[in-house]
Amino acid sequence: MGRLDDSILITVGCSNLSGRAREDLFMNSRDRLRNGDLRDAIERELELMIREHQGLKDLREKRRREEVASKTADSKPLEEALKSILKSSPSLASIFLTGTKLSNPFKTKEVASDDKPYEGKLHPSYFKFQKLQYKEKLERIAAINMKCRITFVTDVANDYFDRLVNKGICNIQIIEGDETKKVDSYSLNLQNGKATLNLKLPENCLVGDIITYEAKVSDDTLPEPFVNVFALTVGSPQQPTTGISQKSKPPSDKDGHEQEASTGIVMPQINDVYEKDWEQRKHKFNQFSALEIIQEEAAEIEIPGNGSPAVYSFWINMDNIYLKTEMKSSKIAPELIKARFKSGIALLGMALIKGDAMAEKSKPEDESVDQNANSGTPTLEDQVFHISASVAPIILPMIESLGKLSEEQFTVGSQIGDDE
Repeated sequence: MGRLDDSILITVGCSNLSGRAREDLFMNSRDRLRNGDLRDAIERELELMIREHQGLKDLREKRRREEVASKTADSKPLEEALKSILKSSPSLASIFLTGTKLSNPFKTKEVASDDKPYEGKLHPSYFKFQKLQYKEKLERIAAINMKCRITFVTDVANDYFDRLVNKGICNIQIIEGDETKKVDSYSLNLQNGKATLNLKLPENCLVGDIITYEAKVSDDTLPEPFVNVFALTVGSPQQPTTGISQKSKPPSDKDGHEQEASTGIVMPQINDVYEKDWEQRKHKFNQFSALEIIQEEAAEIEIPGNGSPAVYSFWINMDNIYLKTEMKSSKIAPELIKARFKSGIALLGMALIKGDAMAEKSKPEDESVDQNANSGTPTLEDQVFHISASVAPIILPMIESLGKLSEEQFTVGSQIGDDE
């Protein structure tokens, strides 16, 4: 959830777990959890609920818009400069791009200060599938190894399924001929007129099976429940989405260039951070910090042949001590030095994101996406923050020195080495 990482506190009630399950989950001291299948299953379910919760998505987007609304115009010149650099260099283009189109993935929408909060009804007047008429059957293919997500639309208040009085009840059943079987493994999130159902397929289902479900919503005041029927065709396994392109892995007989081009990234939204805002960043900035990246909600963008790429915003420390020292001592115009620093740090961040995406694609297919979640391995965001701080002292001297390096100097240096 990026911007919400430090704002979410989740309480999980375990009173309904069996005694054996509690023993498998908790250590004897009761203040720590055991590693195991039960813990992994609970964490995966929580991750799914958080990721798909519409209210959290809206809050994250609101924070993002507030954060970048005043900075969008300032970042345009640098974005154009980076596009020119990438287009003029075949090697950089082959590393970062799989298409010629470079576009800002964010819709720069003004943050409305007078947005009216959603006011739902006490009881629903409708509850139906999104984009379908009521009582129209929904048919969909669901990967056998993943949960299926079904979206309903309604006009009821957000607390409908959670309140104590006149509480709404949702029953999910599998229909098999004249018989029905109750489904317990699902979650339903209701937020601002959208109810998202996350459903796990039966354990014994096979690819090609068609499973018919009935979702019935009722409360004590409704004359009759809202009934929605949907049929899921069990599809082949799919690779879980982790924010990077999840296209199939390139065959091993492809050369390195073809394999590397199969994963692209999108031009990031680049923003300035100054000392007055250091403490507000998730990674606490100081005079040595250089770059913080935040993964955003993937926009509806496709790079030809690559699917949906990762989407990040970049936050560059413009009060970095090495940048300020260079600006004070150099005869080069300060604005040019700033542009060099931002471009160099931005390219470094893009390279680190690219490397992480390629490493993710090279993992064995049966390797769990979240197997390192509790192993203490630094996240990509942490790695970029610390590596960029380490590289910041040499970015500007390297750009200037390498730019002045001539063929004669290189030839002389090589001759000296050969003579020795």
